[in-house]
Amino acid sequence: MQITDDKLKNLAKSIYYEYLNMTAITQNIIQSFELLTESEKKDVASEIILRSLKLNLPPLSDKEFVLNAEELFLELEKSESNNAQA
Repeated sequence: MQITDDKLKNLAKSIYYEYLNMTAITQNIIQSFELLTESEKKDVASEIILRSLKLNLPPLSDKEFVLNAEELFLELEKSESNNAQA
């Protein structure tokens, strides 16, 4: 899958708009999460996943699925690039 600058811009815009639509409390949680160590982030993420399994969430739309897949792909690509440079 080829990631173009336009796709990156659209993904960033989508994430930004989702962030703007969050409540102040939710934004605070996200900002606080970013301040955690990697170990703490993993602990929190695991707990959120476990708790979210109890929610009756609708399935992701195709658009949401693609956006999430692209975000994961970009993070993996970034991680691999950083590891190659080290």
